[in-house]
Amino acid sequence: MMAGGEKHLWKITSLRPKEEREKERSDFRVAEEAFGEESKLKAEERRFSDLLPLRVLLTSVWQFSLPSPAERAKMYGTRAGGGSGSRPDWRAAASSSDSRRYQAGDCFSQGEAARRDARDQETSEGQTPSLGLPEPRLGAHVAVPPNPTRRAQLQRVANKELEDLAKWKEQHKPGPITLTPQKLGGSASEAEVRQKQQLEHIQSKYKKKLKKEEYERIKREAEEADILKKKAIQREKANRLEEKERQQEQQRQQMLEEDHYLQTTKFLNRLDRGSSKRTSCETEHSSLESTAWARSHAHRQIQRQEENRILQRMKEEQRKKAELLALKQRQEERMRIEAHQNEQRRGLNISTKI
Repeated sequence: MMAGGEKHLWKITSLRPKEEREKERSDFRVAEEAFGEESKLKAEERRFSDLLPLRVLLTSVWQFSLPSPAERAKMYGTRAGGGSGSRPDWRAAASSSDSRRYQAGDCFSQGEAARRDARDQETSEGQTPSLGLPEPRLGAHVAVPPNPTRRAQLQRVANKELEDLAKWKEQHKPGPITLTPQKLGGSASEAEVRQKQQLEHIQSKYKKKLKKEEYERIKREAEEADILKKKAIQREKANRLEEKERQQEQQRQQMLEEDHYLQTTKFLNRLDRGSSKRTSCETEHSSLESTAWARSHAHRQIQRQEENRILQRMKEEQRKKAELLALKQRQEERMRIEAHQNEQRRGLNISTKI
């Protein structure tokens, strides 16, 4: 049986929504996984730091536990005379190798101490370290000791150059700058300068306006020149077309007259080859035909004259329209110039009043 408080708490917990309980479980699981990964990383780092000195020590022991040439010859059965006889004595080699491994720690420390003493002695005597001793090893790398004599020489040269540089800087140090006091601002007073600034500020508006008008005038002149150029091109095209039509009309009229003359001549010849008996009726008929041709020719001449007159009237109207347009443009230009001059006078009057 559970207590009353625990039972009440279980009821409250069980009454929470299912989504909230699932979310709480998932958050707890994620936190547990993150804590587990962090603990694993810390354990790996700790194990690596613990094994690092052991690895260095084992590397040094392995270097000093290698068998000597005599031991290798004994292990592989090679004799001093060069012949190969008995089998290799593995037990003796193993025992000697084991003894070397057991004494590796002491040998390493003693060898390091001996090398350090020899290096200190050679350095104090001014000689380079001897090459008889093996160079210290760090794992798979070889640490090459520096040359103390050359290092001291380079250090002395560097110190001397630094001292020379400091002396040169001290010798070439710039002296103090002395300038005579001057009165700035010119000879004009503050009131005059402020009045000049105000006048320039007022005139700047008119300058901007004049600049804009000048730009518009240049643009308008360019547009008018372009329009006049296009008009001249169109006028030239119209003149060429009119000349072409006139030539075509002349050719057509000439061909018509030639054809009419041929037909008339053919007709007259046929009449001459006819019977010699011609009545007065036939004579009148021929005269009527000649008069009909004359009337048609006169009618065509009248129509052509009427067309020419209409064309001349249209040209005259076009010329008058062009003159009126040019007059209107000149008037607008004159009015614009007068307005511009009035604006300039107004600006000058305002500046003089100020």
